[in-house]
Amino acid sequence: GSQIAIVIERKQAEEEIKLKNEQLQKSNAEKDKFFSIIAHDLRGPFNGLLGLTRLLTEELPTMTQDQIKKCAVTMRKSATKLYSLLENLLEWSMLQRGLISFKPESFILLNGIAPIIELYRDAADKKMIRLDYEVPEDLRVLADKRMFDSLMRNLVFNAVKFTPKGGKINITAKPRSDFLVEISIKDTGIGMNKHTMDTLFLLDEQDTRKGTEGEPSTGLGLIISRDFIEKHGGKIWVESEEGKGSTFYFTIPYNAEAQGRSDTTDASSQILAEYYLENLTILIAEDEETSELLITSMLKKISHKVIHTRTGAETVEACRNNPDIELVLMDIRMPGMNGYEATRQIRQFNTDVVIIAQTAYGLQGDREKAIKAGCNDYISKPIDKDELFGLIQKYFRK
Repeated sequence: GSQIAIVIERKQAEEEIKLKNEQLQKSNAEKDKFFSIIAHDLRGPFNGLLGLTRLLTEELPTMTQDQIKKCAVTMRKSATKLYSLLENLLEWSMLQRGLISFKPESFILLNGIAPIIELYRDAADKKMIRLDYEVPEDLRVLADKRMFDSLMRNLVFNAVKFTPKGGKINITAKPRSDFLVEISIKDTGIGMNKHTMDTLFLLDEQDTRKGTEGEPSTGLGLIISRDFIEKHGGKIWVESEEGKGSTFYFTIPYNAEAQGRSDTTDASSQILAEYYLENLTILIAEDEETSELLITSMLKKISHKVIHTRTGAETVEACRNNPDIELVLMDIRMPGMNGYEATRQIRQFNTDVVIIAQTAYGLQGDREKAIKAGCNDYISKPIDKDELFGLIQKYFRK
């Protein structure tokens, strides 16, 4: 009997070692993937950006308005490409380490899809690709908005990337009988063979194909997409034929209870809200000049008085000296005293002021930490104007 027990134990130990080895190999493959992307794909746009900034700083006085504009447009493109790549890398690494929180909410699908399509409209126009969509107007889904945006960005970007000039892309959505909504992204692109289809959602270094105009690929977009869809209990799959195009399908939960309710974000309510908000006294606590500049320009319309502070201590002092401050946009990572501590101190003498935390990382736990410190809400950088206005409306709409 004891002989058998030893054999079983040894078998279990071997299985465990085998499993650990597999996990280690997978982890190493992921690290290799991560670094190869950083080495290749980040370097290109970065070099372009650095070259242009050097050109601007050295040649600005002799450049024409047109040349300056061209430079700025190219820099913006490089920066946008870099940002979406970094966003993908960070999302993917956070997902691997279990740091992304999953917060499904109900929203009208069309409101989630339309902005993403407009985001890639320019790129499609440049390749003379027709980009159409057919989505029922009142169809609601239950999904994590951030994950959904990332997922749609990846799939629409891919469709544009792999469709040659003069092609067509069509996005459709329909409810199925099993409380899922099926969304499809169909293109008339280069398509793929069986091997490519089989390795599409796997971490396979070799299969990062360039787009029809040489657009770069990280090979991460679809892996992130697959992980996001699985979190929703949905599935993703592809049908494709070489030279004929591809159709990507995915499913996400359908929100039956909320069908028929409308979202009140029409233009007139927006104007009304801005009218109500134009007399706010706002404090921007932000140590980074560019961020401060951007936020100030966003708030021009709705604030008649903006106070700026650069450190946590200054922020507490400013709130103490200006009891009329109604809103604080609190950067969490400031030199010296951080935003959490500054909020805790302000709350000792002022419980009414609305404090919105802003952080560049958007890590899980940041929101909870901010609320615990006494913030009313939280927004992640780079700040989106609509999101910021939405938050401000939430607290100050009459």
